[in-house]
Amino acid sequence: MGPGQQPWGHGNDVPHFDKHRHFRTHEGIQAERRRQQRRASGERRMESGERGSGLLGQFMLVTAVVGFTIWVPGFLFEGISRPGRKEEK
Repeated sequence: MGPGQQPWGHGNDVPHFDKHRHFRTHEGIQAERRRQQRRASGERRMESGERGSGLLGQFMLVTAVVGFTIWVPGFLFEGISRPGRKEEK
């Protein structure tokens, strides 16, 4: 070590270094990287008034579609599959 140097550093006080501006710059760089990654992946950010369906909503939609596609043929062809059944008047 030379004269005037301290082995423990300058105590986070370097005269030529602006820590706040440094962090602001890197936050901007990270934000730009996130925007580029979203654009590259095709992800769309929701607007403030827009509501997403969420995982539960998507699950309910898929369950309804699958259930409906199984129920309709069973309902329509129920009479055909039971030949012994007669209608009462």
